[in-house]
Amino acid sequence: MKRKSKLILLFFLILSFNYMLAQSSHTVDFESPELGAGWDWSVSENDDNPPLEFVANPVSGGINTSATVAKFTARQNGNPWALCFTDGNGVFTFDANNSTVKLMVYKSRAGNVNIKFEGQGPVIEKGVLVETLNEWFEVTIDFSDQIGNSFSRIVILPDLDGANARTQDEIVYFDNLYLPDGEIVGPLPEPTEAAPLPVHDETNDNVFSIFSDSYTNLEGTNFNPGWGQSTVFSNVDFNGNNTIKYEGLNYQGTALGDSEGADQDLTGYTHFHVDFWTPNANTLDFFLISRSSGEQSYSLPITAEQWISVEIPLSHFSDLGLALSDVFQFKVTGNGTVYFDNWYFYTGEETPTEPAEPAPAPIHDATSDNVLSIFSDSYTNLEGTNFNPNWGQATQTLSVEIQGNNTLKYGGLNFQGTNLGSEEGTDQDLSGYTHLHVDFWTPNSTVLDFFLISRSSGEHPYSLPITTEQWVSMDILLSHYSGLGLSLNDIFQFKVEGDGTVFFDNWYFYGTVTSVEDEIGVAPTEYFLEQNYPNPFNPTTKIKFAIVESNHVTLKIMNILGEEVAVLVDGYRNAGSYEVNFNATSLSSGTYIYSITSGNYSAVKKMLLIK
Repeated sequence: MKRKSKLILLFFLILSFNYMLAQSSHTVDFESPELGAGWDWSVSENDDNPPLEFVANPVSGGINTSATVAKFTARQNGNPWALCFTDGNGVFTFDANNSTVKLMVYKSRAGNVNIKFEGQGPVIEKGVLVETLNEWFEVTIDFSDQIGNSFSRIVILPDLDGANARTQDEIVYFDNLYLPDGEIVGPLPEPTEAAPLPVHDETNDNVFSIFSDSYTNLEGTNFNPGWGQSTVFSNVDFNGNNTIKYEGLNYQGTALGDSEGADQDLTGYTHFHVDFWTPNANTLDFFLISRSSGEQSYSLPITAEQWISVEIPLSHFSDLGLALSDVFQFKVTGNGTVYFDNWYFYTGEETPTEPAEPAPAPIHDATSDNVLSIFSDSYTNLEGTNFNPNWGQATQTLSVEIQGNNTLKYGGLNFQGTNLGSEEGTDQDLSGYTHLHVDFWTPNSTVLDFFLISRSSGEHPYSLPITTEQWVSMDILLSHYSGLGLSLNDIFQFKVEGDGTVFFDNWYFYGTVTSVEDEIGVAPTEYFLEQNYPNPFNPTTKIKFAIVESNHVTLKIMNILGEEVAVLVDGYRNAGSYEVNFNATSLSSGTYIYSITSGNYSAVKKMLLIK
C-alpha cells in the first residue's frame, strides 16, 4: 500500500513539475489597471487618431458579461491597417499549453480582425474574417506554429480595411484578450556614451549627411513618416549628442528631404555610414528605396550593447539592380530597441567589386582525370543545364565575361540553384568520381555553403573557406557528401547559400573511384589491418583487413598533414576478411596514411606512393 501511495505521489509531482515548466494563459478583461486598463496603449493610423478608450460594455450579455471593454476608433479616411499596440503584457513564450489566442470583438461592419506579435522572435500576424455584426463574437487563432518563439509586443488590428473602404468612422469594441502569461522585465540597458565621432572630412570626403551632429544635414527629412509601423520613434540625447531611438522595432521609414521623400542622386558616392547600438535586437536590415527600381537591403552585423560602425558600399545596392540616381527613402526592419546616429553618404576609396583577372585555368586533363564539367570554358560542359531556375531566390544571376572568360556572377546572394542537364534537373551518377572542383571570388561574402542535391536522399552542404578579393580554388572530396548519407548516383541539382556578391567558374567533377572491395571469405579470429602491397606503389595497391564482429567500417586515406584524400570503405560490413584495391592516379607522390575504424577497433599504417 505504501508503494502505491509513493507512485501516486510521484505521478502528481511529475504533473506539477510539467505544469510549472509550461507557461499558462490569462484573460485581459480591462477591469483593472493590471489587466489592460492601466497598460500603455499606442494607436497608429493617422496623426489624429483618438487614443484607445476603456468604456462601459455597449451590450452586456450573451458571451460577454464584462463591465468594461476597450473602444477603438478607425477613421473614415484612414489607412487600412488601423491598429493599437502595447508592451504591457511583458515577455512571453508560446508552448503547447498557451498557443491558442482569443479575443472578443463587437463590430458594425464586416472585416478582418488581426492579431500580431512582435519584439523578440520573428514578427507573426494572423487574422479572422468577422461577419457577425452588432453582437459579441469570439475570435480564436492558433499560434502553435510559433511554439518556442518569444514576444513582448501585442498588436491588435480591429478593423483591417482591405478593399472594403470605410464610409464613416468605425467604432470597434474588443475585450477578453486571452493570451500567454508574460513577465515584465526591468528597463533595457541603453548607451552610456554617444556614438563615435565620424572620421570623414565633410569637404574632402564629399559627405552628404542625413542625421549627424557632426555635419550639415539634409533639410526637410521626415524621420517618422506614417507607414503603419508599430515602432516607437523618438529623438534622445546622450552627452549632448542627438540620437535616434527605435523601440519595439518592426519597421521604420525615413523620407529624405521632405515629408514624403525627394529624389537624391547618390551616383557620386561610394559608401553609406551608420552607427547603431542595441540591447536586444537579433535581426536588422537596412534598405535603400529608389523611386524607379524599388528597394534592396543590407543586413547589419549585430553585437549587443556596444556601438557598431558600418560602412556599407553603395555598390552592394547597385549590384542588386537598385538605381542610385533617385533614392528618396530609407527603411530599417528588425526587432528590439535600436539607437542610430551618423547616417551619411560619402566618397571614399573604392574597393574592388569584381575580379581583375579570370579564374585560374584548370589543371585536370579531361580524359585521364575523368572530367565531367558543368561550367568551364576549359572543357565540354554538360548540355542543357539550367543555371537560373526559379526557386524564389532573391539572387541576381548573370553570366559575365572577365578577359574573355565566361564567369557566373551571383549578386545579393541568398540562395541560388542549378539544375543539371535539363530545365528541371536530370540525375547524374557521380559514384565514379572522387572530387568536385569550384573556383570563386567575392568582395564581401561572409558565408558560403555549396550543396549537392540527390533525388533520393536530399541535400548536404560544404562550407567554402572565404578569402575576399582573390580567386579561391577548392577541390571538395565527394566522400564528404557520401559520408553525410548523400547518395551520389542521382545528383540532379546544386545549390549555393550565403550572402554578398560571388563570382564562380570551373565547376566540374573529376577523378576515378579509387577502391574495389572484395570479401575474401576467411573467417577471422582477430581484427587486423595489413600493410598494403605493393609498397611503395604506383599507382595501385591492395589493402587487406579483417573484422571479428559485424559492424560499421571506415577505411580512409590521409596525406601526411592528416587531410582526408579518399574514403575506401564507409558502411556496414559482416564479420570477415576483405581486400580493397586503391587507385592513386589523382594523387601526387609522397607518404600517405591509411586508417581503419570498426566498433572499438582502430589501426593506422603508412604507405609510399612514387610516380
